[in-house]
Amino acid sequence: MSHRGFEKGSDTGLFTEVSHRTKRNINPDGSFNIVRKGEIFSEDGIFHQLVNMPIFSFLSLIFGFYFGINLLFSFGYYLLGPSAFQGVGNHQGWDFFWDVYFFGLQTITTVGYGSVAPTDHWASALAGIEALSGILTFALATGLLYGRFSKPRAKFLFSEKAIIGKYQQNDAFMVKIANGRKNVLTDLEASVIIKFSTKEKKYYRQQFHVLKLELQKINFMPLNWTLVHVITEQSPLYQKTKEDLAQMDAEIMVYIKGFDDSYHQMIQAKTSYVCGEIVHHASFVPSYRTDEDGNVIFYPDRISEIEIHDEE
Repeated sequence: MSHRGFEKGSDTGLFTEVSHRTKRNINPDGSFNIVRKGEIFSEDGIFHQLVNMPIFSFLSLIFGFYFGINLLFSFGYYLLGPSAFQGVGNHQGWDFFWDVYFFGLQTITTVGYGSVAPTDHWASALAGIEALSGILTFALATGLLYGRFSKPRAKFLFSEKAIIGKYQQNDAFMVKIANGRKNVLTDLEASVIIKFSTKEKKYYRQQFHVLKLELQKINFMPLNWTLVHVITEQSPLYQKTKEDLAQMDAEIMVYIKGFDDSYHQMIQAKTSYVCGEIVHHASFVPSYRTDEDGNVIFYPDRISEIEIHDEE
């Protein structure tokens, strides 16, 4: 029995031998399940971290920096005292602090309403430094914000479960994919790899095999695309039961790429399915229909709907 593996000179980029049983290689969201330690400080690393962090964290960082850096300058203004500013009247203590704090907010954004203004050299110099800091930091924030929005992002939808069911006269492994956006994707290509983990003496060895697909490339994907691997005698899944897959710590990794007409760039996405996420003796429910006028109605939110069949 021969399984289609990797030819000499090719590799998945993943490890083959480890001392302990590992978690899945690829998480459902497409991220690799790898913890990085011993990072070397670099400006390039900070840029990628800021561009890729969640939007809520990014905005929290921007606003936190805005109010935090102004708080430091406000303490400097406060130490100079009310005599260094005009427009604060007879304010002392917290009243004076809030006057210079809001003056700092206006200075760092270069708004400058003019209700409070510095009157001596030290206060003017400190305000000038804050204004320059605001120009530089907001320019960086603008560039990062543009980088986040201009970065090509795929929104491929993968079915929540993979299935093993009847396909023509044979059993087949199937995964359903759709485009989560209304834009046009062309020249799509998919690859599916299965990983088996076996214990050999003191080590766990990972073996990778390519699953041959009925259709590996398509020209465009206006609806969904079902990836089909027919389980023949040459398939690594041949005569494998659910218990076999669980014992071998099976993980099936799906990778897809295509050309995005909106960004005019190649985009890609990946996910994986472990044995608990593979449903046997099932089929996908159609995700589209036609109406009386001949229009095709597609429901992307239904690509994960499956139907369970009795075991034969």
